[in-house]
Amino acid sequence: AHEAMATVWARQKVRELMNQMVRARQTKALIEAITQIGLTYRLMTQWTSFVAVEEKVVNVGGKLETVVQEVEMPEGVAYDGVFGEEPTPAPVAKGFRSRGGFMTKGPQASSSYAPRIKGSQHNQAFAPPPIISKPAYRSSPSSSHDIPTLGSSRTPSLMSGQNTVTFEPGKASLSEQAKRVLELLAIEICQKSSQIKRIVITGHTDNSQLDDFKNKLSRERALAVAEYLKTQCAALTRGKLIIRGRADLLPIADNSTEAGRAKNRRVEIKIIM
Repeated sequence: AHEAMATVWARQKVRELMNQMVRARQTKALIEAITQIGLTYRLMTQWTSFVAVEEKVVNVGGKLETVVQEVEMPEGVAYDGVFGEEPTPAPVAKGFRSRGGFMTKGPQASSSYAPRIKGSQHNQAFAPPPIISKPAYRSSPSSSHDIPTLGSSRTPSLMSGQNTVTFEPGKASLSEQAKRVLELLAIEICQKSSQIKRIVITGHTDNSQLDDFKNKLSRERALAVAEYLKTQCAALTRGKLIIRGRADLLPIADNSTEAGRAKNRRVEIKIIM
C-alpha cells in the first residue's frame, strides 16, 4: 500500500511541477526536479523515458567480458512506476533512463531496463513522500483564463481520441499556445507509449490559399506538430507516426467567416491505442 501511495504522490508532484512550468516556462530547477522524481520513482516524464538493455558476453582481446547493449523495447510493455531502489520482479527486470545519457548495467542478468541520466552519477532520492497524496495544483480563475493545466477540461487527453492545435493564416510555425498544448499531450504520449499503436497527424487549411499552396501548407503543419512532439517525448518513434495533408477538403467550420477559417487552420492528432 505504501508503494502504491508513493507512486501516486510522485505522479501528482510531477503534475504540479509541470503546471508551474506552463506558467513560468521551462527553468533548469523545474527540469531537474521533474527528472529526479522520474528517476527515483521510475515514472515516464517529459525528460525521462524507458530503454531496454541486454547483457552479452563478448571476447575482447582473448578475454571474456560482459557488456550491456540497448535493445528494442518488447511489444506491449506497460510501465506505471514503482517505489524503491530495486525494480519490481517480472519476466524481465525493469528500469529507467533520462534523455541523452549512457547505459548503466541493470541488477539482473539477461534483459532488463536500466536508469540513466546525462552527465550525472548521483542517485540521491527525494525525501520520503507522505502517505496522503497531495491535492492538485489550482490557480486563481483570473490568472489561468487561457492557460491549459493538467487535469482541466481543456487539457488534451489520449482518452478523447483526437486533439487539435490551430495556426495563423498562411503559416506552419507553432504558436506558443500550440507548443504548450503539445507539451502537455507529449507527457501522456510518453506515459502510454507502449500502449499506442499509431498516431495519425493530419494538417488542414482554410480555403483562402491557392490549391498547390494549400496541399503543401497542410502537410508542413502536420510535420511541424510531429517534429515538436518527438522533441518532447524520447519514447515516440517515427514508425508510429502517420503524417497527412488534407488542404481544405475537410473543413469543420464555415470558411466564409474569419472565425470559421481560424478553426479550419488546424492539425488534428488522433491516438490509436
